[in-house]
Amino acid sequence: MLKIIFIDLGAYNGDTIKVALNCFSEIEKVYAFEPLPGPFEILNDRFGDLSDFILFNAGADIKDGTAKIYIGHEYGVIDRSLHADNRRCSSIKFENIKTIDFSKFVSENFEKKKEKKKIILKVNIEGMEYTILNKMILDGTIKLVDEFYCDWHLVMIT
Repeated sequence: MLKIIFIDLGAYNGDTIKVALNCFSEIEKVYAFEPLPGPFEILNDRFGDLSDFILFNAGADIKDGTAKIYIGHEYGVIDRSLHADNRRCSSIKFENIKTIDFSKFVSENFEKKKEKKKIILKVNIEGMEYTILNKMILDGTIKLVDEFYCDWHLVMIT
């Protein structure tokens, strides 16, 4: 049976990881990226002690560094975006987050592995999915992903 690596971009509090673990019994390792401190703390409480879980308190991006994540409220729901001009978020209310070049991460961790693992990628990253997917297509790292699940966000730019 082919072993699975599950990568969760926008892991939040680990809710999707829990679903994935129930759906795919062959999951061998989980990589979870969550940039916000509150949700990351919950994620870490749930999975941080498990050796087959690698948690990053960082957001996936097209470069290593830092970024501002803008916060807004619409219809009683908290919204977040890396796009300052997203109408659903405030351009002055933000948190600074660490970012990781996701294409580079995939290339460095999975391109030269001798034994093949099935890579499942789940993405829910508030509008950055377009930017990251575009880079992965251009640099070829998308070919290393076997299954791709994405929550596509309408980027509402003014």
